[in-house]
Amino acid sequence: GDRIHEKQSAKVSDKRRALRDMLDGLINGKYDAIITWSPDRLARNMKEAGEIIDLLDKGVIKDLKFSNNFVFTNEPSGKMLLGISFVMAKQYSDQHGQNVNRAIRRKTSEGKYAGSHTKHGYYKDGSHFLRPDGDNFALISEVFAMRLRKTSLTSIATWLRDKGYPLKTKHTAPRKLVISDKFISDLLRDPVY
Repeated sequence: GDRIHEKQSAKVSDKRRALRDMLDGLINGKYDAIITWSPDRLARNMKEAGEIIDLLDKGVIKDLKFSNNFVFTNEPSGKMLLGISFVMAKQYSDQHGQNVNRAIRRKTSEGKYAGSHTKHGYYKDGSHFLRPDGDNFALISEVFAMRLRKTSLTSIATWLRDKGYPLKTKHTAPRKLVISDKFISDLLRDPVY
């Protein structure tokens, strides 16, 4: 059998290419069973859950095995329990999304930065506030000043590259960035600034 690894979120249907390939493989007779960690790895939305149960009903999927001790039997009560586990996975996913959004709103209402990537010219302190990052902050501030003086994106990008951005600071290690017109444009349009 093939191992299929998926990193896409299962919350929204039709976004998981690997799952789609696996289901197509089942439909085309390449596979006849699925072994996975738990039902919530298969479906967290009702479209995919319905398709899996439909393939079981049609005999396309002969069996499902789960490593987390969830026992599936390919009969009406087994399919019902599988369907319930899919509904519970969807509810968990939906609830988790609400909790994350609530936490982001709370953080931002306190003036804290809730993003996972720090912003150019800043570092995120231990309390999640953005703080100016020394010389990198000065360079990014100058990028905005240059644009206000109507300096072209290309000239700004060249200038920032020539300055060696990002510079090594107490909070930032130098890293290779592609500083292009698009980089500058995206930076200038970022609402955080």
